[in-house]
Amino acid sequence: MIQLAETAIQDCLIFAFDDHDITLEKIYSEEKSVRRKTLGQIAKLFQKRIALHPDFHKMLSEFVEQRNHFIHHIFNDKRFNLSTDEECQKIQRHMNSLQDYAWNIQNVFFGYLINWMKENGVYEHLPKEFRENPHIKQVEEKPFQLLFQKHGTKLTRTVRIETKKHHGGQF
Repeated sequence: MIQLAETAIQDCLIFAFDDHDITLEKIYSEEKSVRRKTLGQIAKLFQKRIALHPDFHKMLSEFVEQRNHFIHHIFNDKRFNLSTDEECQKIQRHMNSLQDYAWNIQNVFFGYLINWMKENGVYEHLPKEFRENPHIKQVEEKPFQLLFQKHGTKLTRTVRIETKKHHGGQF
């Protein structure tokens, strides 16, 4: 799930934003100042093109924090161990939260990328297998475009990010 979110972010940066300076390495940097600057750059890229929901930056930051903790620190973190059922449940809650953030971030970036492809005449040239993929269909059906109102258009209603609990199985 994390890799799918990373792919969505990377593809959106390369194709929709045509920005090759922002990399996943910078997004996930161990240095908070680099990471904060990079997340700010992503928000600015969005804001140049669209009116961005105020909660999006917070959601992206939380995903990055949880992802970095999982990748770099979880096995050295004394708060997380596998010695008791209670500790295992704590780890499972942490993993479920990370999975939820990854799912939502992936869908937001894929949603933006799909809208960009449609606006630029790319979508209809994609392979039928891609366009008929159940996940792509699901993303297309969600009102993600409401998070991305182009500048100059009037927002006709308040839009809120509805995060979904995607987990349900074992990890």
